[in-house]
Amino acid sequence: MPINGLVNLHLSESDQQQPSAAQSIALRLQRALLSCPKSIEGGDFSKLEEAISELVDFLNSISDAIASESQNEDSDEIVFEVLSQIHGFVGSSSVDQVVLDALSFELPKAVARFACVSKRCPNIAEDIIEVFIETCGPRDMLPILCEALGAPSNKFGIPGYFSPLLGGLAKVTTKQQSQSKHNPEPHSRPYRTHKGQRKQWTKQTTDVETGRDLKHLDHEQQKTRLVNRWSRSGARRSQLQEI
Repeated sequence: MPINGLVNLHLSESDQQQPSAAQSIALRLQRALLSCPKSIEGGDFSKLEEAISELVDFLNSISDAIASESQNEDSDEIVFEVLSQIHGFVGSSSVDQVVLDALSFELPKAVARFACVSKRCPNIAEDIIEVFIETCGPRDMLPILCEALGAPSNKFGIPGYFSPLLGGLAKVTTKQQSQSKHNPEPHSRPYRTHKGQRKQWTKQTTDVETGRDLKHLDHEQQKTRLVNRWSRSGARRSQLQEI
């Protein structure tokens, strides 16, 4: 579908009054992004996956439309605006960790597609991936990035797609080496202080990899966070180990 047709798709009358295609798409993208944290307000986390699926479909429809047309200033502006909005959203401290964990499975591949259609944007796409590495941890992002590297379509199997993903993998490797050097695994058994007092290792309230405060998460949010990060990424790790 041509990009102009995509802009007008499902837009309300007020949306169609936007002065440019980039601003129209930016408005729809903003709504799609905000629907992700809004979807878990009632405690039904199944709605989060639905919101993310709709977001990714929307992003892919934009990248497909732009890739099928010759590059011009309008398409370059659209891609830059899309990636800038995504970067601002995932980098916001107000976004719940549960939402970021769920987005981390899908957005790296989606933003890498945009790096193919604009020479201006590979660095922004890599910056978005770096945010996920910082907030979700390099250990969990490793299989996600590896899977994304093996998933380009015919339209996007070009160096531009791989560049931000490979840059992300390089950062993952660097961070893992740094963490293994400076943060050795603690012993699980009790230990004694210099005063001879016996203590147990307490439950951590901070993410070991990211340093993000987890005190604000209630039991259900922590449970969902673990499910999001390990149920899917654990299976992917097993697949990678078999390769």
